[in-house]
Amino acid sequence: MLARRLTIWFLVFVTSGLLWLAVPRNGHSEEIRIRYISGESKKNQLKRKVGKEYNKINSLNIFYNSFGLGFTNYKNEGCRGNTNSGEYAFCDNNLTDKPYQRGEVNVISILYNFGNTLLLTIGGDLYASGYLIILDGDTGNEIEMRNPKPLPLLPTTFQLGFKLNKLEIIFEFRESVIGFARPDSGHATIDTHGTILFGLGIVF
Repeated sequence: MLARRLTIWFLVFVTSGLLWLAVPRNGHSEEIRIRYISGESKKNQLKRKVGKEYNKINSLNIFYNSFGLGFTNYKNEGCRGNTNSGEYAFCDNNLTDKPYQRGEVNVISILYNFGNTLLLTIGGDLYASGYLIILDGDTGNEIEMRNPKPLPLLPTTFQLGFKLNKLEIIFEFRESVIGFARPDSGHATIDTHGTILFGLGIVF
């Protein structure tokens, strides 16, 4: 099912580009935009409970005219703010130097840009790959999860910016949640709700 959804979106992307090429543009030249966006998020919650979660985010966006693809890397760490989940999950435990949660994920997104001088870009996540490791709260044993859950393709990326000559100044608001099914029960997440990133772009 995931492969079929990716195929459909790929065909939509390619078809849209071909249609754009086929339509007369009355002197309007094609544009290629490349944006590099990065930043960090820190919050005093993990899975919406007391704790800590840290994300380091780097993203490369490539556009042909209005359509684009985003390639984003997340590095994540987190811990619990109480011992209800076991001593090894606690942020200030003295049992191990390993964080309760750590992981890395790569995400591919589809993007659409509005405007040429004042910029508004909206994007949705298509596909994620990577891993998330958590510690068993009682024993400290590592539980590794791979293959994130399928993404719902909802809007998760909102960019505002402006262009000065060939340079773009971009501010991004990211609302991604990447979920993993735990082998025992429940789930674990990499959550970027409310993250604000900064980036630069160049237009060719």
